[in-house]
Amino acid sequence: MAKTWVGHQSLIPKLTSIIGSSGGAFLFQGPPSTGKRTVAFSMAEAALCEKSSFDECTCQSCRAFSVGEHPDFMSIGHLDSIHIEDIDRVLEFASTRPFLSKKRAVVINNAEEMSVEANNRLLKTIEEPATGMYFILVTSSPQRLLPTIRGRCIPVNFDVLSMEDLTNVFWQKMGYELTKARVLGWVGAGASFDIFANAGHVLKYRDEAYNLFADIKKKKLIDCLDLLDRIPNSDVPIFTDLFLIILTDLLVLKYQGSNIANVDIQDGLKVCAEEHTIPALTGVVNSMSQVKKYRHLNVNLSATLKAAFISIYPAMLI
Repeated sequence: MAKTWVGHQSLIPKLTSIIGSSGGAFLFQGPPSTGKRTVAFSMAEAALCEKSSFDECTCQSCRAFSVGEHPDFMSIGHLDSIHIEDIDRVLEFASTRPFLSKKRAVVINNAEEMSVEANNRLLKTIEEPATGMYFILVTSSPQRLLPTIRGRCIPVNFDVLSMEDLTNVFWQKMGYELTKARVLGWVGAGASFDIFANAGHVLKYRDEAYNLFADIKKKKLIDCLDLLDRIPNSDVPIFTDLFLIILTDLLVLKYQGSNIANVDIQDGLKVCAEEHTIPALTGVVNSMSQVKKYRHLNVNLSATLKAAFISIYPAMLI
């Protein structure tokens, strides 16, 4: 299979050099939704490949990797916290001899979620990795790793993916309909969260945000607040971003523009845009934007969202 990915083509020479080495520890770092995990898996596959290549290959190692059954590859920490017991499993794996390939590879996703104990337990091993052993730590928050861990890893920096690249990932690689992929690409290009881990949430909250605004003149305030109350505090940033993108689309349509994010519901948005004035929409955007400022503070985001909605509700009825 081809070990390819979308974007980050400038990294290929560096990654090619890495897979030709005798191993080591590497820190894949950059903003969320930049494909760090995808590239980490591709690099692990290439390192284990009989040809040590990113090119298309059908060797026994690549076939095993493609079906998730490679005995010389291990991945932990995709969505959960990483405890010392997880690192113990990694160290046990790292102490064994390769079975199918000449090398071994471990990908530690969300490496910033390692506890202090887990960081310290991993440190000794990555200081002196066995020959042919690759440790690939993937993180969007490298500052949360111990400085000693960061100091032992070779950094590989990832920049944000463009909207076009993200759209192609969701459409061509992940099988979403093109219209849905465009929405996810648009949101992901400016998102402060991992769009790949939250794609389902994005599409769900996009629909809820649209339905809330489209029927706002028919809804009582208490019904709107009841809907907002069902959004978990952790998902408020996602909902707020989606609500603001819909508002931005409405303003674009008001100004006779056509470059909107939510192309799959464009007809409904045009009807909605006709029902609201530009000053009213601008005021709502400004109020909802305030909610984004609190997302990194220790506040109840759900309460903040509902308070903002109460303040803008009268403007949406005009």
